[in-house]
Amino acid sequence: MRLLVNRYWLVYLLGVFVIALFTTVFAQTNMDSAGISGTVTGLRLPLGYYDNGQLKSQLKAEKATMQENGPIYAVNITSEFFTVEGQLDIVMISENCTYDKMAKTAKSDDSNVRLEKKGLTITGKGLDWNMNEQVVTVVSNVNVVMTRSMMNVNIKNMLKGKKK
Repeated sequence: MRLLVNRYWLVYLLGVFVIALFTTVFAQTNMDSAGISGTVTGLRLPLGYYDNGQLKSQLKAEKATMQENGPIYAVNITSEFFTVEGQLDIVMISENCTYDKMAKTAKSDDSNVRLEKKGLTITGKGLDWNMNEQVVTVVSNVNVVMTRSMMNVNIKNMLKGKKK
């Protein structure tokens, strides 16, 4: 009889645990959808789409702290920019940044930043990113590395407009 009572208590405690777990997950999901502040891990935030429905850019962060109707402070971010055909075009990596959802801007004063595009790498400290104007500015200690093929393409494009 004692073994049977212990099993009932074990089943009861397991049931309470499962209910508490689902309640916590449901409450967290509702908080996120309602825009209530909190911390998330593994953030993936689409930032825009082309007219054909293809993803234009997205922000991924290892960890992010969100404030209701306020900025998102993100750590270990990777922003990806895609072509209209869906090919990955540019990758921007930063140790941290503050993203303003309303203004569509991101800023980081002191983190290491890296932008990569085929044949081009830009590194430095800090960034100012304005998504409306589609401009990223590396603030200081800027280093640019271009492959020869990238330099040739840019020179050819510059010379196209010149008349002899």
